[in-house]
Amino acid sequence: MLRFSLVLIYICISVTCRSEGLLIKGNDYLIEDRSTYCVFNNVKPVFDNRLKIDFEIAPIGNIGYVMRIMNEETNSTYNLLYDGNGESLVFTLNHEGKNILIEAPVKQMLISESHWLQLCLDFDLINDSVVLYINDERFTAKGLDLEEQWSPVIHFGKSEHVIDILTYGLRNLKVNDENRKNFFFPLNESDGEDVHDCNKKITGHVDNPVWLINSAYYWAFGPSFSSGKTAGSNFNPDTEDVYYFNEDSIIIYNIGTKETLSRRYANKCPMQMFLGTNFLDRENNRIYVYEVSVESAGSTTISYLDLNTYQWTALSTDVLPIQLHHHSNHFDQESRSYFIFGGFGNGLYSDKLYVYKLDLNKWDTLELRGDRITPRYFSSMGCSSSGKTLYLFGGMGNESGYQSVGRIYYYDLYSVDLDSGVVRKMWEIPWEKENMVPVRNMVLADDSTFYALCYPEHFSHSLLKLYRFSIDDGSFLMLGDSMPIVSEKITTHANLYFDQHSNELYSIVQEFENDDIASGMKLYSLLCPPATQNDLLYYKSGKGPVKYIIVCLLIILLLVAAFLIVRSIRRKKSRVDMPDVINDDSEISVIKVSDSQSDISVPNSIYLFGELSVFDRKNRNITYMLSAKLRQAFLLILLNSNQKNGITSRDLSEQLWPDKLEDKVKNSRGVTLNNLRKILSELEGLSLVYDKGRYRILKEDTCYCDYMRCLDIINKKNADDDLSEFVNIVSRGKFLKSLDDEFFDSFKASVEKELEPFLLLEADNSYKSEKYQISVLLSESILNIDPANEHALYFIINSLVKLNRKDEAKRKYLLFITEYKQLTGNAYGKKMAELIS
Repeated sequence: MLRFSLVLIYICISVTCRSEGLLIKGNDYLIEDRSTYCVFNNVKPVFDNRLKIDFEIAPIGNIGYVMRIMNEETNSTYNLLYDGNGESLVFTLNHEGKNILIEAPVKQMLISESHWLQLCLDFDLINDSVVLYINDERFTAKGLDLEEQWSPVIHFGKSEHVIDILTYGLRNLKVNDENRKNFFFPLNESDGEDVHDCNKKITGHVDNPVWLINSAYYWAFGPSFSSGKTAGSNFNPDTEDVYYFNEDSIIIYNIGTKETLSRRYANKCPMQMFLGTNFLDRENNRIYVYEVSVESAGSTTISYLDLNTYQWTALSTDVLPIQLHHHSNHFDQESRSYFIFGGFGNGLYSDKLYVYKLDLNKWDTLELRGDRITPRYFSSMGCSSSGKTLYLFGGMGNESGYQSVGRIYYYDLYSVDLDSGVVRKMWEIPWEKENMVPVRNMVLADDSTFYALCYPEHFSHSLLKLYRFSIDDGSFLMLGDSMPIVSEKITTHANLYFDQHSNELYSIVQEFENDDIASGMKLYSLLCPPATQNDLLYYKSGKGPVKYIIVCLLIILLLVAAFLIVRSIRRKKSRVDMPDVINDDSEISVIKVSDSQSDISVPNSIYLFGELSVFDRKNRNITYMLSAKLRQAFLLILLNSNQKNGITSRDLSEQLWPDKLEDKVKNSRGVTLNNLRKILSELEGLSLVYDKGRYRILKEDTCYCDYMRCLDIINKKNADDDLSEFVNIVSRGKFLKSLDDEFFDSFKASVEKELEPFLLLEADNSYKSEKYQISVLLSESILNIDPANEHALYFIINSLVKLNRKDEAKRKYLLFITEYKQLTGNAYGKKMAELIS
């Protein structure tokens, strides 16, 4: 089952086009969930002499039907099939039930480079022929027995008995003839099943749509990680790797494969990280970590980690005159120079532009002339495509540079010529909105515009919002939805990146705790180009206010009624039931698991498998409210409550604040636990208590916890009655997947020790009872625990073969043998054919 967020990764929208389109859900989904788009559902146009159907398509699946065109008067149907299983990609136009009209091979390069293909079916009704255009390629067929007039029924996706559908993106659909009968469907809806033409008239209908514009408006919350020590983060757009590291280890998350790798270093990190500031040398695959100010003279301040060997190398002990919190930065790969500007420390704002040249291994000050840039911090930096001009945007500070004078917010842009050092003020715009600051790096969309993430840093619980500014005049647009950020500490920061492979913007938000050491990292993504709120509400803007008020009142009444019904039902229930996802009567049952893990959530629920997720009484995901330290405290108390009847104050303090004195620990512990109580109050049936010298979390039946339910099911020795729920639990991912703190290791080992033999038993039972998809999911969960488990590989390979998914089976086998060699140092000894029974 392709996960929704994974599917969207492959629907790459060209940056020259708007982020619109429709995802047609095909063979990767249950039959009842597959999409059907009827182009002319509300009208029946008649086309004379010619029927031309023009559209763009982004294939995602391997094989399946794209569309059907029916003539009800002549009882003729033509279908278009895509087959990407072979060495070449082939579109086949068929006269359904009769013969193949056109076989059109497509170069793999066309899809990998542009992602979208331009297709056109041009039926000549006079000369009884058809031309299939694929980009600039032309394929023809004759002898179709076409009539001179045609009132076509056009379906994209599932149609009548045709259910073997390709999963693909569709956009910019045009249908016309020679007599100026033109229809254009931009497919830029954001919700609903109605499809409008370019005049906002409802013309078509689609079942089970996924509107792509939502992925360009709403930031998607990805994985999160935490560290008990100061950590840094970065992104490599070449490899699509996200790095999160501290002095002990590094976590590498690949946004393309969704795989997470954790590695200990080959040697000890030669420096102490205070802020975790760093930059990436993509050419040599190195992360350079630096501190501009340290407490102990002579300490290492610059070192690099080789990402090929995980070996650290110390480089320098140089420091700058003052600490520079929230300086902006840019690394120029060609000149091997790292630039930083501004920052705050020692009661001073900086107006210096420093450069660290890798080849010289030292900091220098770049002399600036021309327009003056006033001292500031929280500015944003970017570089032109030529690499010759730096741009500096915004921030806050003052003309004197002294913090005691006060601060003002800047909404200006400067260019710095790196050859001459000449500074030119491009513009300064008046700002009437809430005061805000940008994150430290901008993304240049082209040489005329740039993206910047901005937020009001003076609020503890703030929101990051994306803006697009014109480099020429400062005109701007606010784009997309917002992301939460807890900006309590000066060390908290966010960064913005662009991934050209998936054509998405990525934001890494790193929040530090009360002790300025522990931190958490959250990853968000947004499809490009980002959409505005007006884009999202395009088809709602024309609705009258009276109708809108009536609809709102009806919705409110329905919500009140639903609330009363749900509350009444809850009072009668003794426990929360998980939704059934498996139909046990089906020969092949499929479980859908979302990367965001919200698809199977219920109100008042906690999920410890996969990414930690907490949902409140309104089924809102409030995980973001748990900072890294709060997550550690919450999980330590919760897990000890289940296994040891709670945890003492001393044990909790030793785990979370091992290096602090008792008087300071008491204050930190009190603040942390008070904040935790406030968050837990958002859930019904969950509370933090202190009883008999121990902190415990009390969970009532109205609150659901997947970890506790999993142990309950295992203790029953048989999952037959709870198979749906059990598979959903373990399919989310490893237990405490993103938490690498050592004090959780014993809990992980305990759970996996009980879970692995039970998974093997249930995978075997499912395979023998021909529930192959379930056997695959259970076996994949085994590999999460033991990546070299041959029994799991056997079930996966044979189940996928039984499901006629041999290509997928081959991919799973290749992934297994690669991981097997990395773990054991030996090549896997069995060929795939030997595993197939």
